[in-house]
Amino acid sequence: MTEPDPMPGSQPEKPLVLICEDEVLVRMLISDLLQDGGFKVIEAKNVAEALRVLEARPDIQVLFTDVEMPPGPNGYELAQQVCERWPYIQIIISSGRALPVAGDMPDCAVFLRKPWTAASLTQHVQEAADRAMKPTAK
Repeated sequence: MTEPDPMPGSQPEKPLVLICEDEVLVRMLISDLLQDGGFKVIEAKNVAEALRVLEARPDIQVLFTDVEMPPGPNGYELAQQVCERWPYIQIIISSGRALPVAGDMPDCAVFLRKPWTAASLTQHVQEAADRAMKPTAK
């Protein structure tokens, strides 16, 4: 005998994460790791695509972005735009080459240096999702 399906809305929604990464295999790896960690994932291959997704999906809670995504704007620039337009979205910026210097990181973002482990990635995204779920202080 199988258990009945839970009532709609009785289970918490999985946090929705937007991954912005130009390297397809890296993007697929991050997506798989986060889905295995219990997250819903949307993928974008560059900043322009990420912005289109963000405009269409107000339910995104976390943005995970690489820094270097030629051609066009980089992950720092994307993070700045997201902070200004969607301040409720939590942002994780990651790179192994382009480490942030003064002025690169908006205050609303955290940096996760590559290489990271699956556990570290999942932990950082979960912490960001938890921050996104907390009501803002008034």
